[in-house]
Amino acid sequence: AVLVAADERDIVRVRSNVRGEDVYLYRLHGLGPDKLRDLLGAYVATAQQLQQAPRFYNSLTSNCTTVVYELMRRIVPGLPLDYRLLLSGYLAGYVADVGGLTPGVSLERLQQLGRITQRARDSGDAADFSSRIRAGVPGIGIAGALQ
Repeated sequence: AVLVAADERDIVRVRSNVRGEDVYLYRLHGLGPDKLRDLLGAYVATAQQLQQAPRFYNSLTSNCTTVVYELMRRIVPGLPLDYRLLLSGYLAGYVADVGGLTPGVSLERLQQLGRITQRARDSGDAADFSSRIRAGVPGIGIAGALQ
């Protein structure tokens, strides 16, 4: 398994600028401060376990979506298994179906407004990179909540 702890600018720009991939940003719904703290704790505990006993990356059983799913299951018991966990391009649909994305906004609209590829490319080394890529994403700030 692989865990990456990095600055969001590095993570996003590797995908948008270096690899030329499309990048999407979604506001997760339904996780309060306590659950988010638990999620961070689970992430750190998993990293410590990997440090003690490394595991091989497996694109089917231990990949970027299945590892996150396992972390989420620790704080949201009962999350269903789904083929979209293996096909990361379909993960947003899965999260929407389990009620984890901004309510009242269709998945299509969330994808349209959450596509941050160009914003990430245009932001360069701007100090307000985080704000720039989040502008207009539903559920983030007043502007996002109104769309």
